[in-house]
Amino acid sequence: MTLEDKVDTLARVLKKYMDTQSLRTKTSTINFFSERGGQIQFGIIPPRYEVIERDGKSSRVISRDGAVLVEGAPPNPEKPGYLDWENKKVTFSLGDKDIGDILYALSRGNVNKNGELVSLYHKNVVGETEVGKTFKIKPGEQNSSGQSTFLVEISDVTNKRRVSIFVTGADLMRLEVGLRAALPLVLGWIG
Repeated sequence: MTLEDKVDTLARVLKKYMDTQSLRTKTSTINFFSERGGQIQFGIIPPRYEVIERDGKSSRVISRDGAVLVEGAPPNPEKPGYLDWENKKVTFSLGDKDIGDILYALSRGNVNKNGELVSLYHKNVVGETEVGKTFKIKPGEQNSSGQSTFLVEISDVTNKRRVSIFVTGADLMRLEVGLRAALPLVLGWIG
């Protein structure tokens, strides 16, 4: 085996290792679970890049924006103790502007006329079908320990699917810190 072959093999092994490391970062999530409500999780989708050649120089540019993917599933009534990810999964993609709206709303703590801290609506066209989805955070009641609670909800309005979870103020702080940390990754500033 020549030195060039050894270097190529080493490069392939390193690339494979780096790919597995980046997959690990993509799958790290913040999770919220409730036996009655189901589970909502937040995970980072980094931007996609492409290399372009211009005037003999190559540059790496973002070809697809990053996001925080919110996924949720309600409990499966046919299988107690399990979630219905297969049939009733709901997803919502938070772009950098959505993350900014959420962080700003949480820092202010003011509710809108519908009693919501955060209310986002996305409309997409899939084929010839218009799909509407919402992401909401509302103040709730105090729990049995005297802690404030908040309702975190995602819904697919078109398919009439919804996942609603009550979380504590500490959980909401965990979400806020996670979104603050995710923003530079979503924007492609680091990573």
